[in-house]
Amino acid sequence: MNHKRAAAFWPSVFILRRYLMIIVLIHMRDANPYAQICTLIFIQLLAAIFNVHVKPLNDVKSHRFEIYNDFAILLTFYYLPLFTDYVASPVTRFSFGWQIMFIQAVSVVINMIPVLINLVKGIFMGAKKFAHFVRRLISNKGNFRKTLAEMDW
Repeated sequence: MNHKRAAAFWPSVFILRRYLMIIVLIHMRDANPYAQICTLIFIQLLAAIFNVHVKPLNDVKSHRFEIYNDFAILLTFYYLPLFTDYVASPVTRFSFGWQIMFIQAVSVVINMIPVLINLVKGIFMGAKKFAHFVRRLISNKGNFRKTLAEMDW
């Protein structure tokens, strides 16, 4: 199967991954927690391999963010056994919790960078249009309707 054909399955893979995680968390709640964690890691690893190999997103930046997010989730899943009875000390679990908080905070910051960049660009574009509108309004001697009619919004 070629990559373009496989990329068409990306929305299905995305939804299937979420659905399988819900099934694992709800229907395996009475099972061994290590079986749950291993299943979650396996599902996430398969999705990450699919994203790396098939490259389903057209935009390079979106593809990089998707791969980063897949591996950040996978790294978080690798930490999950450390919160079971495998680690007896609550203090050690607490320190691992801070590490996960750091990973998640870095992920939020990395994912917010493009949003903030687009926000700043939008603010500057709006300010530029407003300044252009004010200049036209002044040149039309305060005729608001004429200025609105002349503007190409």
